[in-house]
Amino acid sequence: MKNLSIFWLCVLLSTASLSAQTWQYGNPNLADITATLRNDTLIFTGTGDMRVLATPPWSSASSTIRTVIINQGITNVSNYAFQDFFSLASVSLPQSVTAIGMYAFRGCSTLTSITLPTNLTSIGIYAFEWSGLTSITIPDNVTTVASCAFRYCPSLESAILPNNLTVIEGSLFLGCTALASVTLPANLSIIGGHSFYDCIALKSITIPNSVTRIDVRAFRNSGLTSIVIPESVPSIEQETFRDCAALTSVTINGKTHVGFDAFRSSGLRSLTFNGGEITIGESGFTTCSALESINFTNGAIIKTIGKSAFFGHGLKSLNLPEGLTSIGVGAFAAVSYIPNTTLTSVVLPNGLKTIPDEAFRGCVALASVTLPSDLTSIGASAFGGAAFTSIDLPQSLVTIGKSAFGGTGLVSIDIPNSVKTIDDQAFFSCGKLTSVNIGSGVTKIGSSAFANNYALTSITFDNPQMFGNTVGISTNPLTIFPQAFRNCTTLTAVNIPSHTGNIRDKAFENCYVLRKLVIEDGNSLLYLDLGVFTYAPIDTLYLGRSIKPLNNDPPFANNMRLKVLTLGPEITRLNPDDFYFCSLNEITVLNPVPPTIYFTTFANTDKDWCRASVPEGSLEAYRQHPVWQEFFQGYTVNPPYGSADIFAEMEEETALRVYPNPVDYELWIMNYEWKPGDIIELFDMNGKRVYMAQPNSQSSIVNSQFSIDMSSFPQGTYILRIGNHVEKIVKQ
Repeated sequence: MKNLSIFWLCVLLSTASLSAQTWQYGNPNLADITATLRNDTLIFTGTGDMRVLATPPWSSASSTIRTVIINQGITNVSNYAFQDFFSLASVSLPQSVTAIGMYAFRGCSTLTSITLPTNLTSIGIYAFEWSGLTSITIPDNVTTVASCAFRYCPSLESAILPNNLTVIEGSLFLGCTALASVTLPANLSIIGGHSFYDCIALKSITIPNSVTRIDVRAFRNSGLTSIVIPESVPSIEQETFRDCAALTSVTINGKTHVGFDAFRSSGLRSLTFNGGEITIGESGFTTCSALESINFTNGAIIKTIGKSAFFGHGLKSLNLPEGLTSIGVGAFAAVSYIPNTTLTSVVLPNGLKTIPDEAFRGCVALASVTLPSDLTSIGASAFGGAAFTSIDLPQSLVTIGKSAFGGTGLVSIDIPNSVKTIDDQAFFSCGKLTSVNIGSGVTKIGSSAFANNYALTSITFDNPQMFGNTVGISTNPLTIFPQAFRNCTTLTAVNIPSHTGNIRDKAFENCYVLRKLVIEDGNSLLYLDLGVFTYAPIDTLYLGRSIKPLNNDPPFANNMRLKVLTLGPEITRLNPDDFYFCSLNEITVLNPVPPTIYFTTFANTDKDWCRASVPEGSLEAYRQHPVWQEFFQGYTVNPPYGSADIFAEMEEETALRVYPNPVDYELWIMNYEWKPGDIIELFDMNGKRVYMAQPNSQSSIVNSQFSIDMSSFPQGTYILRIGNHVEKIVKQ
């Protein structure tokens, strides 16, 4: 019996020995530490540090190990010790452990809790990454927690960091989507980049006054709802709070720089700068579409605002304090194709010299703007599409950029004398613009600067300083560039100032009711390009300067609409074709000395019908001139239908307009106010009535317009009579 008992004891001991595995794992002496695996429990005994191996010998059993016990005397958990032990659920660490190495518990997805020893001083990189921890308290003796130590712990809900920790390394809690509570150390100085990136459950955090640096993307896409940046932080780095959709309130204390994309696409509603000097970098608050207000307290000022800093904002008003020196391109612009409908008023401080390109582009509700008194330039599309109906431009302004006020609600604009350049499309398509006054200092009116302003009825120019009765000619003459006033279809009269040197092609094209043109007196040539007044039915012209066609195409030749011409006292000669094929009814010459003209200058004007006036005492000189004498033969010609006052009637002021003239097909009568009994008549030059219409009601007139189909009429000259309005019509 005794022998039998001994036999079974030996069998039992043998079985136990077979089910346990042991490894020597000391460093530097292997024998210093023994690891024993019994069933699902791995036990470490010995003294000193664990040996570092990329693949520890017990890794082959990683899928079965559920418990790790490290006994007193062992001083570290080595690198990679339990990496990817997916079944590991319990770890016991002794007080002798002072360091946890890199990757030590990485991927231990079943490990939900661990108690760290109080003597622990350091935690290595990726030590608990992708673990299943739900909370962590790091003892106060820990001074180093390496980057990514708790990265991507999807179940981690709370973390308490040690008081002796001064630096939160980069990506420490990156991707911890369940992390809702974090206690930061009182002496913390640096929050590393990506530290709380994607911590979407983190609603609040208190940044201690000891913090001096918050690195890139530290809280990007976190769940923060508000944040207070202490005065100790001099800079908020790139994308620090980007994509924080729940972040509605931010207070920044003291002197601070807001870096590139720092708050981009966050849910900000209220932004407060409390004291100090602020600089905002490019796109600092871009696409914060819910941002309604920016507040400045305790003397806070913004020194610079970078490019697109508040692009796509939702501000209702903006009042920037004194001290601002620069604004970047598109700083407050609306998102492309999505107009800003919230911003209604803007006050910009003195000291700001330049409003950059697209600064407030697309702010379609902007109704009030106060500009700095010392502003010198307004950039391209700076206020494009704004709603304001008026704006006071300061006397310091020099340049108005391309499309600066395009599509705005301006009703009138006064360009100060300080302005030199009005760039291309500066006031293009301002649908309500009715009057423009252009200062004497302007030397460039750019292409299409005032084009497509269909309500524009008045353009005035301030002339340079007058010296006695002589106009001072500017040393920098004005150039009006192509199509500058194209499609100003309600413009009826224009005065071209004396300092104008050049008017480029099609500058006044399609000004369909432009009837009166004054080219003011001057002793220098005015250069006119091709087609300057195409489709402008000019019938009254004051010519105060000699003109030089740039393309050998006289701008007024072949204008059968031109009826009344006045030549100013400075006109001493005209070119051979200046008024060729015009059919003038009246000419007044103010120079007592007959200007030099040629037989072709007024070819096609019937000198017997054209009334000519000259200064008192100079009639004989004109009668003795070989060409001018044709206007002063004293012939009397009866009008074709018996009215001796036919041409006098043509001079009467009326709102009625007739175009095109000459006409090919359809003749339009514009601004026709029908009255009962009105008759519309056309006569040929023999006095025969060839057309008559009697509209029987106002309904016969469409939008105050009436048309006559002249496509079948023979070429020639006709007389149109509507009530007291009489006009010569040329069918070509």
